[in-house]
Amino acid sequence: MHDSAQPILVSHIQRANYKADPQDLVSGVSNKEGNVVGVLMHALLDRNSAIIQSITESLTISVEELET
Repeated sequence: MHDSAQPILVSHIQRANYKADPQDLVSGVSNKEGNVVGVLMHALLDRNSAIIQSITESLTISVEELET
């Protein structure tokens, strides 16, 4: 992260690199003027069954195939 970037969002993840490894990760930053300059949403698929279902349906795969 650049010295002038200020964290504005933190994701509390339960898994990293396919292992149970709880961490807090910076997910969004702003510049010194307060403008949002970057956002990354971690854990989008971890517990969001509606998004998982939508992805599996659009790819015509099972949840097990998605996990693999």
